[in-house]
Amino acid sequence: MPLATVEATSSDRGGAARVSETDSSGSYRIESLLPGTYALVVKKGGFAEIKVSGLIVNASLTTTFNGTLDVAGQVTRSSSKHPQAGVTDPVW
Repeated sequence: MPLATVEATSSDRGGAARVSETDSSGSYRIESLLPGTYALVVKKGGFAEIKVSGLIVNASLTTTFNGTLDVAGQVTRSSSKHPQAGVTDPVW
């Protein structure tokens, strides 16, 4: 989803947050996150938010989260999964 806001909030560091925006293809990167556990919120006007907790970010590895935004009012998604798939690069 182009131009959606993606916010990663640290569960380990007193709620410190970093925000990014998806590009024209819907991809995003949040760089320089310290290792730890994060909650992720993806949102865009007119669409239901995606909330994911328990994302584990490891040093020097990539943590990947892919989601699909639904039209607002249809579905609310929430997850407490611990994805660590797609671990290859030092950027999340």
